[in-house]
Amino acid sequence: MKAHDVFPSKWLAASDLGEARPTVTIERVDWATFQDGTKKRAIYFAGKDKALTVNATNWNTIAQITGIDDDDEWVGQRIRLCAVPVDFKGKTVMAVRVIAPVATPTAPATRRAAQQPAPRPEPEPEPDFDGGIAEEDPIPF
Repeated sequence: MKAHDVFPSKWLAASDLGEARPTVTIERVDWATFQDGTKKRAIYFAGKDKALTVNATNWNTIAQITGIDDDDEWVGQRIRLCAVPVDFKGKTVMAVRVIAPVATPTAPATRRAAQQPAPRPEPEPEPDFDGGIAEEDPIPF
């Protein structure tokens, strides 16, 4: 038996993920206080027992993925988790990292819509006699 089986943690670790890359929904973000008195932000996920303490790398990634820099507004946002090797104090260790969720293509509303060809692009305006843009065209700046 391994230590993490004997002493389970409420915090998500890379070993919990293994090769899995689950997409999760952020349920809440709150302060977590540890035994030594330190406080960190923690993300809790819908339907999951373990939370993820947020480091600067994952914070910045979530802000980039969601376009939201305020963690109070992350509720309902979907992110993907994975375990990756990182350098920590001169050693390579596994860490949880946040990545963008896999985009799912949207199906066309009807079969007929899927069969319609893409519209043709508008032709470029014809230049006038001196190579400029014809007077009825808007000024390009």
